[in-house]
Amino acid sequence: MVHRRLWAALDAAVRGRAVQGGGKDDEQRILGVLAKVERLRTDVLRDRAGFPAGSTGTKVFQKAMGRLESLGLVLSRPVLVDQHKHVAIAELWERRFLAPLSKERGVEPWVMAALVAAGGAPENDVLKWFAWPRKETLDALVRLESEGKIGRDGGVLRVFPS
Repeated sequence: MVHRRLWAALDAAVRGRAVQGGGKDDEQRILGVLAKVERLRTDVLRDRAGFPAGSTGTKVFQKAMGRLESLGLVLSRPVLVDQHKHVAIAELWERRFLAPLSKERGVEPWVMAALVAAGGAPENDVLKWFAWPRKETLDALVRLESEGKIGRDGGVLRVFPS
């Protein structure tokens, strides 16, 4: 759940991540299927992406979906179908928001927005806030600090007024 005011910052991070690619094969299979459709029920998505039936296939699928959702690449909303069967409707962020919400790309605007909202935090805490790889978040912090947008005050990262 992200407040609407932060969508532009998240959009920069998500579209930057989408351009960057990467990810595990399981995640890539899901993204490949969703790239061909507008949205899809998760039970159908699991089958089309080639995850085996049964609990093992479901666990692997759910882990991959969880990662993609935590990166913002896939949006899901729960629905109730077929006499109380719980599934979700999944779609790519870029399908939901066809026009970019930000001209920026990369995780920096998202990290900056989080620091502004927090009012400052120890670096180790900031590195735990995001699903992005730790190095990517750390690189964003280094760039923001080198640009004078953030700084350290007693071991705490703070946003400098612009």
